[in-house]
Amino acid sequence: MAKTLKNTAPKAQDKAAPVPRIAFRTPNYLIFLAAVIDIVFGFFLLSKDMLTAAPLVLVFGFCVLLPLAPLWGIWNDSKLE
Repeated sequence: MAKTLKNTAPKAQDKAAPVPRIAFRTPNYLIFLAAVIDIVFGFFLLSKDMLTAAPLVLVFGFCVLLPLAPLWGIWNDSKLE
């Protein structure tokens, strides 16, 4: 009988580095909620013709709080667990 050869090459899954998982926890949702409230407040200020404060509030909401919400668990993963 003919011998069958076993595949001895390592699988691609064994070589791949683990991908960090983005798991939303309570702090993530609270930061996201703060971003939404900040953005709504910024548009409210914009409707009241407060042309100095409204852009600052909107930039803070869109450029700081909104990107921070999903990244919070990755940076502080050791503190949360």
